[in-house]
Parts: sequence; structure tokens; C-alpha cells
Amino acid sequence: MTKSQLLVVLALLVGSTLGISVLWGEARTTLMTWRLGAPRPDVWCEGLPLERCADFPQHCREAAYCDGTRFCAEWSGADACAAEGAVSGPAACCPGLLPRCGVVSKDGTCDSQLGTPARPVCRRCGDGVCDTRETRCDCPEDCDLARRAGGPPIR
Repeated sequence: MTKSQLLVVLALLVGSTLGISVLWGEARTTLMTWRLGAPRPDVWCEGLPLERCADFPQHCREAAYCDGTRFCAEWSGADACAAEGAVSGPAACCPGLLPRCGVVSKDGTCDSQLGTPARPVCRRCGDGVCDTRETRCDCPEDCDLARRAGGPPIR
């Protein structure tokens, strides 16, 4: 090893030692707090096992896909319930709304969305009105042709 290479290695060792000392002095409180079990604000809810979802109630809530498979989902905590047209999941649908799945496919049949990552959408089904957001697939009690003689076209 040449003299210049030795000086570079020595400088790197001394510099990294000083850097670690400074870092440890300033970050020790943060590191000790983290080791004591304080909740971390940067939680990835979608990656958490269902059993751990409740460990972070400010950030995560249990949700379900259209086929009923449960998973841990991101939750802001802002909304107490999901409004009409919103995806239900971490927040339940607001009163008067129902979580529904189903879309009209390209060939005109109903796709139940089972086996897909689709999540239920909150709909105002059962009020006797086929709203613009409702279809015969997600709200048949309001939009089914047999129940709506003479009504607007089926969506």
C-alpha cells in the first residue's frame, strides 16, 4: 500500500468515527425512544399482517375486498364513515348507505368483481331510485328492469 493510499484510508476511518460520534450524540434520544416501543409514524398498512393492523389505530384499519378477503388498509382517521360513491373499507359506509360490488362488463353482463382487488363502494340502494352512480349490477333493488317498468334506461 502506498503512502497516499494509507493517508486516504486513515482519513476515511477518522472521518467516519467522528461522524458516528456526532450522529450518536444527536440521535441517541430518538433511538432510545424508538427502542422503547413508541409508535412510528411511517407505517405501511397495506404490508401489515391482519393481526398487526390494530397495533396502529391512528394509521391503519381492517378492510375487505369484494370477495370478503380481509386486509389491513391505510386510514387517515379523518372520516368517521365513507360517503356515497366512496370506497368502503377502513371507514364503514355512512348511515343509509350499503357497501356494494359489481360492475356492468363490456358484454353487458354483471361482473361481481370476486377474485379481484376491487373494494366495495358505498351506494344508496333500496330507496327505489336508480341514481346515476348505481347500476343493475351493484344496486339491483333500484335498477333492475323487472322492478322499474317505464323508468330510465338501464345502466
